[in-house]
Amino acid sequence: MRLIGSHQPCLLLADGADPQAAADAGFDGAVLPAAGFNAAACVLLGLLAVADVESPDAIPASADLLLLRGGEITNRPLIEACAVSGVPLLLGTAGSTLREVTRAVGWFQLAFRKALPAAPSRRRVGLDGGGSLVLLHGPDGPLRAMARMAEQTLTPVGYELEGEPATGALAVAVGACVLLAHGDGAALVAAVREAEKLLGEPRKQPTPQEVEAATRSRRSIVAARDLQAGSQLAAEDLAFLPPGGGLGPHETDKVIGRSLTRDVGQGQRIQVDDLDGELPEPPPWFGPRPPREKPSN
Repeated sequence: MRLIGSHQPCLLLADGADPQAAADAGFDGAVLPAAGFNAAACVLLGLLAVADVESPDAIPASADLLLLRGGEITNRPLIEACAVSGVPLLLGTAGSTLREVTRAVGWFQLAFRKALPAAPSRRRVGLDGGGSLVLLHGPDGPLRAMARMAEQTLTPVGYELEGEPATGALAVAVGACVLLAHGDGAALVAAVREAEKLLGEPRKQPTPQEVEAATRSRRSIVAARDLQAGSQLAAEDLAFLPPGGGLGPHETDKVIGRSLTRDVGQGQRIQVDDLDGELPEPPPWFGPRPPREKPSN
């Protein structure tokens, strides 16, 4: 099952393109009219079938996603009908205020929770976290408004795009998990996938190349002059020179006051094995997470 969420690749949906053209451009799905809905072509091409819904009487249970245009933001009966269908909904917010969006989300969530719908038998897409609603900002609206909507409604947000592919890439960068796109599909798909590649994973994880470059630019503790075995180290005995990889400048408190176990020439690194005794453990409050208890000293 394809998942929609902040940590998932953005779902790219073609609006106004036939399924074959959408597949050729690299889209994930295509929008089809709900009246006379026929997802066969999408299934054969490996695309998600999105139903453009205009009436509570025309909600195809075989659709992978439902789409309500921005003009339906005040259509409570239609929003509630989509909520109880069990099919994830993309709700357009064009021309609406934040208050109207929040109200529509409330209608959807109340109906969804009361009905507790079972998932359709051919469900091929879901929301990360178990939700069933994505708000669609745009078309080509201010990108910062997406974060405000997500914060206010606790609902994932997508973007409806009619402009340049670069705008789609920026929308993904600020949190869009779905793009409903018109226009040059191939260029948009390429721009979005490149943006996702640059964004990477949502964690601070340096690449091997970054680690290698950082090691070259960082400094290690070295002897400021020729030092003999048995010398007790003082601050004036130490200097800091690249590359890194040895004891760093932040570890001088582990070195000062310790005695050398061998002769160390000027400019040579002072290693852990060159010092008598054992290095003290770092205080717990210097770790990446705050301590559970306040330090006593």
